[in-house]
Amino acid sequence: MGGTDIVVSTNLPLFRDGYPITSAMEPKDPGVAVYFQLKGKSMAFACDRFIHVYENIQAIAKTIEALRGIERWGASDMLERAFSGFKILASGPSDDWREVLGFNLIETVTRKMVESHYRELVKQHHPDMGGDREAFERVMRAREAAIEELVQT
Repeated sequence: MGGTDIVVSTNLPLFRDGYPITSAMEPKDPGVAVYFQLKGKSMAFACDRFIHVYENIQAIAKTIEALRGIERWGASDMLERAFSGFKILASGPSDDWREVLGFNLIETVTRKMVESHYRELVKQHHPDMGGDREAFERVMRAREAAIEELVQT
């Protein structure tokens, strides 16, 4: 695809030469991320859908293979659109912050209340604590929207 500065990131223990220690136990987090530069832009593929690191690496390899196919079959402009489409999807839908943070529509809300609800929800949804990344990001966006609205009033 023409990517440069490629970095593969996993939680596999490595020897000093960078090769994985094959006798090591499978890490608790089997997620894999591949970071690279493409046409001067930072890009990344990440996968943690599967139980084993090698399965997540294979999923990323298949994704790259499919994207290379798109490029080979003459629709290379779709490759760039696919990446920009992923960025749009990453921002997620616009949720009402009151609903996300657990407030009803008529309740008077203070910044202190927002912060309190936010802290509880962040603990619950934080990916490092076994939570869902999408829900975690939704809570983060809700807090930002709440603070922005409360500052304006």
